[in-house]
Amino acid sequence: MNTTASALVPDSAQSYTAGAATEEGLSTGISECKACLDAWQRMIDHKLINWGRYPEQLAEDDLIPPTRAAVGRAITIAQTAITTMQETKGRNIPPPTHVMPDGDGGIVLEWEEGDGRFTIMAVESGSVELLYWRGSKIVRSECVF
Repeated sequence: MNTTASALVPDSAQSYTAGAATEEGLSTGISECKACLDAWQRMIDHKLINWGRYPEQLAEDDLIPPTRAAVGRAITIAQTAITTMQETKGRNIPPPTHVMPDGDGGIVLEWEEGDGRFTIMAVESGSVELLYWRGSKIVRSECVF
C-alpha cells in the first residue's frame, strides 16, 4: 500500500486551499500552507524528537513511554506530510488535533471533525494502524505497515 501522507489522512481531515487565481488568493494559499508546514515541523522538533531523546519524562506509574521505533515512525509520517505539501503546492494537510503517547510504547496522532475522528497509531513495534471513528464507534480499521 502506498503510504504517502495524502493516503494516510482522509479527505475529511484534509484542507484544500481555495480561492480565485488572484494575487490575494495565491498569497492566502501560501500563508496557509506555510502555517501547516510550520505546525508539522514544530510537532517534530518540539514534541516527537523530545520524546525520543527523553522518554523518561513520560514514564509514570504504568505508562510506557513511546519506543524509538514509534517515535521514528511518527516522525516519518510528519515528514511525509511536509514533503507532500511541498510537492503539491497549495494542498494543506493540517497537523493532528492531538498528539499523545498511547501508554503502551506507541504514539497517537488524531484529527477531529464533527462527530468523526481519524487516528494514526504508531505502535511500539513501529507499525502503523489507521482508525476511523464515528462517535465512540470504530467504523474502519487497517494496519498500513
